[in-house]
Amino acid sequence: MDRYRILADVAPYSDQYRAAKKEVALLNQNGYLDERQQDEYATIRDQVSSRMKKKNFYAERFQNMDNEKETVTVTQVLDQNTFLTEEYANNPFKLAGVNVKTDDEENKALIGQFIKPGQKLQVSIDGDPLKRVRDDMMDTMRVVVYAPHAAKGSRFGMEGLGAHDNLNYYLSKRTEEYGGTVTLKDDESSIATEALFSEGQLTTGKLTEWMVHDLLPMVPVVNIIADKFLPVKSATEAYADELYSKSWRDWKNPISDWLMPMFDSTAALNPGISFLNGLGIGLLAGKKNKWNKGMGTGIVFGLVSGVRTIVDTRRELTPGGKEIWIPERREREREVDEYFDKIKYVKYKGLYEKAKDDAKKYEGMDLDAYFESNTTRGKDNKNLKAYLNNKKKWLNIKKDSEDGNSENIDTELADIKLQLNEIDSDRPTGEIGPYAALALRYKDEFESTLFGASDTYNYNKTYRALPKKDKEYFTAFSKASPRERQRILELVPDNQKRIYQQQFGLKVDKPENLDKYFDKYNLPGAKWEGWDPGTSLDSIKLKVMRNEGIELTEANYWGDDEKLADESGVEAIPIRQSLFSTMINTGDLEKALRGAGLKDVRIGMKVGFATEDSFSTSLNIQKDRSEEIKAGMQNYTNYM
Repeated sequence: MDRYRILADVAPYSDQYRAAKKEVALLNQNGYLDERQQDEYATIRDQVSSRMKKKNFYAERFQNMDNEKETVTVTQVLDQNTFLTEEYANNPFKLAGVNVKTDDEENKALIGQFIKPGQKLQVSIDGDPLKRVRDDMMDTMRVVVYAPHAAKGSRFGMEGLGAHDNLNYYLSKRTEEYGGTVTLKDDESSIATEALFSEGQLTTGKLTEWMVHDLLPMVPVVNIIADKFLPVKSATEAYADELYSKSWRDWKNPISDWLMPMFDSTAALNPGISFLNGLGIGLLAGKKNKWNKGMGTGIVFGLVSGVRTIVDTRRELTPGGKEIWIPERREREREVDEYFDKIKYVKYKGLYEKAKDDAKKYEGMDLDAYFESNTTRGKDNKNLKAYLNNKKKWLNIKKDSEDGNSENIDTELADIKLQLNEIDSDRPTGEIGPYAALALRYKDEFESTLFGASDTYNYNKTYRALPKKDKEYFTAFSKASPRERQRILELVPDNQKRIYQQQFGLKVDKPENLDKYFDKYNLPGAKWEGWDPGTSLDSIKLKVMRNEGIELTEANYWGDDEKLADESGVEAIPIRQSLFSTMINTGDLEKALRGAGLKDVRIGMKVGFATEDSFSTSLNIQKDRSEEIKAGMQNYTNYM
């Protein structure tokens, strides 16, 4: 633990830290960490995760607070922080936001005055069913407890705590900072928020968040200033901003990097707000005739938003239409992302099937039977593990309540630990040949696509499947509150909706039919270089994006990525079905032009649809004359 603690602080990116983290994680998994060490491990892990984030998001913890108050009957007290109830017999209640230490006799006495068998208590539990029960050894629920009554004379012997007061909040003021022994446990959850803030603080927090997240973005001109000097956005807000605006802007490209994103962001707003935004900008920018310029700008902004609103409405009325408007440049970017996700799936699914057949033919390894056996064994192990963990939970409850022989319980717990270790170490044994090993690798690759994602959620594979820039939002979206989830499903691309539907506990859409998809989009022939296992699809994808006129920085591709793609020798392909596109080989054109004496030749082709008996073409030729200009200036200087 000491090594893990130190490395997390000074070298969180090092191999030594990762090794220490793995060791501590195994200790925690096998039950060798005590309660204090478990808390420290979780805290350090969260701190490192926060420090390594490329983007910081500010969740609306007060506005998202959606807890439910219930009256429960205490049946058994397990310790100073934990108790059982009649209504939730399988889920021990644990005080949210705080932890009272074992030797804290003063606070234990306070708690014991009303958290006792037979006592009816008013408690708050998390209103989100997905977050209500914690994934810990005892399947606990975090709760806020309200004092049921006031003791005679001294208000429970503690000044400040009366009937219907928040016990958790009161205890939070008795930490070491205030000379007490209570430890805070703020995980920023809805229930922890209610536990650690007073009624006045909760009201102030909600008002502040409403002003920052809801009001200021809707106030014309002020929203621009607030966005610059008060960048406190939730993950959902930041994603929407990035969708309509641009994360990287270059003054060399004022129209594409500044003007068009401004119009896109404006179009996403209410027409009235857009008009007022334009009016304010016109008034600020104009030196003469400010009102005329303001009105003109406001009308333009309002019209842009109005057209978007009409298009949006038409889409909503169209069966299967999109719910929200997305800028055309983002549509193209998403189209390419989805195309290569499906191409990757097809590539590695095909390679897997070939390697699987070779493994059976040359190595006698039947991978279908192998996976079926593993699936059956996995289900059996899962059921046995669930049974053992449940038995372990109740033994610990029995031990904590001192109801039974502690020595016998320890013996049973030790036996359960051995059985759980055996299950965790139950892995396929024996050597496998190179074809089988290849097949397993290819299987991992096609399952690490959004199209090939299993209905059984796998964090690592899902994370790998996401486009680079969407990875930054994945964890935050997974923890989204119920009021944010619908907005997330509206904003994310269609092929990402399934993974969030899984996590939100919603009905999951069926994957798109590949045959129908490739009726519209180009499925390269068998001789295409991209099907080769050693060829990077990412380099081809970058070149396709460049041909489609997509800003590479917006797709999180930068100069080094572009250089690597250009040096790879791979060629872009048309992604849409077109007979004419198959007749042109841009690689041959580049070679021919280089043979004609041209240098630094780069050809991009974007193909559209034409009539059956004709086609049209347009050429946009750019020539870099910088060397010619330099030579001319040098000659002029020499002449002077």
